[in-house]
Amino acid sequence: MTRLGPDDDMAKADCLWTLRAPDPAPCHGGCGARVVGSYCPACAATRIANEQRAEAVELVRAALAHIPTEWRVVAFDDRVEAAPADGLHPVSKCLANLAAARGAQRLCAPAYLPLFTVLLGAAGAGKTSLAAAMYRAIVERAHGPRATSAQGGAADIERARRAFWTSAYAPAKARAEVPLGKGEAPLVDRCIYASLLVIDDFAEEPVRSSAMSEIVIERFASHRPTILTTKRREAEVAKHYPVDPEGITRRVYSAKTSKLIPCGAP
Repeated sequence: MTRLGPDDDMAKADCLWTLRAPDPAPCHGGCGARVVGSYCPACAATRIANEQRAEAVELVRAALAHIPTEWRVVAFDDRVEAAPADGLHPVSKCLANLAAARGAQRLCAPAYLPLFTVLLGAAGAGKTSLAAAMYRAIVERAHGPRATSAQGGAADIERARRAFWTSAYAPAKARAEVPLGKGEAPLVDRCIYASLLVIDDFAEEPVRSSAMSEIVIERFASHRPTILTTKRREAEVAKHYPVDPEGITRRVYSAKTSKLIPCGAP
């Protein structure tokens, strides 16, 4: 057997272990820089931001799809003026009380959103339109200016991801359709765990199958904000839920955690 000498050992090591560095190539972001890899740091950051924004836009679109079609086009007036091409309808045209719109819009700011917002008014007062404008303003923060902040953006995106809109009738109907002993209706659980929930026509559903007590109590305990539209005042709501009137009204109408906005004519 022929033994390799020291020079041969060195040549073999050079062949096996010496790697040639790749040549720089144009950045895939189109900035003109030459980089080792696909993107320069600036273009990589832009690409990630664009992907996050695209995800946020899709989350907002999905969240807004929960609003019934009739009210899906309603927005606060400044949102309509900022993007006329979106074809949105100003909420001021739907309300008898313009002060209600101003008060509701202030509550949409992250620091002011109460645990329960009660939009009170008779049929035709515009309370559902106002709820739609609030819901849109809150979920659209996921791709608004705050989305550039890592902390604020993450919270806003997560809220848009799990935001939900329902009528008071829907969870009651869903619960009634689940056979006894088969657990809770998935729609009731979705209402309980939604990051933001709108309940339209609160206290109008059949009491026998109502899930409102569980929804209100669980959301109150978990500090998840809820927007309610109703034509009933506190005493009338208590009469509608005779089984646990205080459990609902004490939470929904709490002076510390709730805000009542009259939507009727001043």
